[in-house]
Amino acid sequence: MAPNRTVAVFGPGSARPAGNRSQLVRDPDGTQVNPFTPVTPAAIARFAPVTG
Repeated sequence: MAPNRTVAVFGPGSARPAGNRSQLVRDPDGTQVNPFTPVTPAAIARFAPVTG
């Protein structure tokens, strides 16, 4: 049987000043990770793929 490997979540997600929404988590190995997603139009434009 595989060991129980969980992810710890630290508090609620937060809206950051740059227009991103983020959530701090700690992976099963103990590494702190800060995944984020852009939510404002300006932040989304910064992460838009470059075409051409």
